[in-house]
Amino acid sequence: MINSLKITNVGPISNADIEFGDLTVFVGPQACGKSICSQFLKLIQDTGFIKNELETFGFDWKNEWSRFLQIYFGEGMNSIWKEDSKIIYDNESFDETRLKKARMPRQAEIKNFYIPAQRTTTIENGWLKPFNGFDSSFPYVLKSFSENIRQTMDKSFIKDSSTIFPQDNILKKGLREIIEKNIYRNSRMVIKEISNRKAVFLEIGDSKNHISFGSWSTGQREFAPLLFGLYWALPSSKTTVKSGIDTIVIEELEMGLHPKAIIAIMSLIIELLNRGYKVVLSTHSNIVLDVMWAINTIKGHKNSENRILEIFGIENLYNKKKWAKKCLEKIYKIYYFEKTENGETKFNTKDISSLDPGNDDPDLAGWGGLSGESGRIADIVSTVFDTAE
Repeated sequence: MINSLKITNVGPISNADIEFGDLTVFVGPQACGKSICSQFLKLIQDTGFIKNELETFGFDWKNEWSRFLQIYFGEGMNSIWKEDSKIIYDNESFDETRLKKARMPRQAEIKNFYIPAQRTTTIENGWLKPFNGFDSSFPYVLKSFSENIRQTMDKSFIKDSSTIFPQDNILKKGLREIIEKNIYRNSRMVIKEISNRKAVFLEIGDSKNHISFGSWSTGQREFAPLLFGLYWALPSSKTTVKSGIDTIVIEELEMGLHPKAIIAIMSLIIELLNRGYKVVLSTHSNIVLDVMWAINTIKGHKNSENRILEIFGIENLYNKKKWAKKCLEKIYKIYYFEKTENGETKFNTKDISSLDPGNDDPDLAGWGGLSGESGRIADIVSTVFDTAE
């Protein structure tokens, strides 16, 4: 795992200075550089593998840095790199020279498993698209994720009417139950073969009616490819982690989901941490930070393990006290991408890991703006009653 990352003048990022924890969360407005930062982390960790995979699927970057950036980040994104752009990781530089020298790892394994924000676009006609099913406007991380999961799902679920969720031998019972309760409720996700092609459907209760992917709720659709990715990262064998993987990046896990469902997914994030992965999240959800604030506040207090289990609603989990104890031992870091003083389109990172609601710094007190807007609206409403008096 990379311990530190510094990015200077890349796209909207003026200066990013990040020390990674066990769980590291990026918050900030749209187009502030969170995804660019995460994708560079992936590129640094898996440079040789990425070059090889692009070549395998016919993407020739002609040994040109600008062309590579366009292929990797998506069409038009090569403009993010300027003459004075710099990237330093663990006191080493990453640049065009490092890219060109990188070779495919001997074990052909990746270190960084990336679940992108655009993940619902991986499913077309009810099944996962291949790498070359995406046009040049889409970033590498999306294409690679879809191809990786497609191959895994094709091998794991080969029979007509195979059940994808719930699966007794993949997610632990206690974690599976809260996903059932808060996302899929009284339904099963199954595979059916339609006109010689696979597709995912939902079966509701005892009904034999199959609901197509396009008719699912937004949250159910958004969560499906994330679930497939978590299946990949949480093997059911005695091996607790995927070989070679040390980092998992998940963008915007909250999309389309009710707050209770977000908390349920955060329990799966804790499971990833407890298995030994380092996790990087980007989010626009104050619920994610609510959970992190609660964990940090509970640490060291009486019955803290029980309080953790209450937060996630976990009941039937083997060794649940040990699970909660490990959760409390992890290091949690939060970075806010804040606007620079010099303009509206440039951002610096700011460590707001303390999440102190009583701090004089509004970024810390307002959790990078995720809770601040609620307070601002409440203040406006209160003036109505002040005026009336």
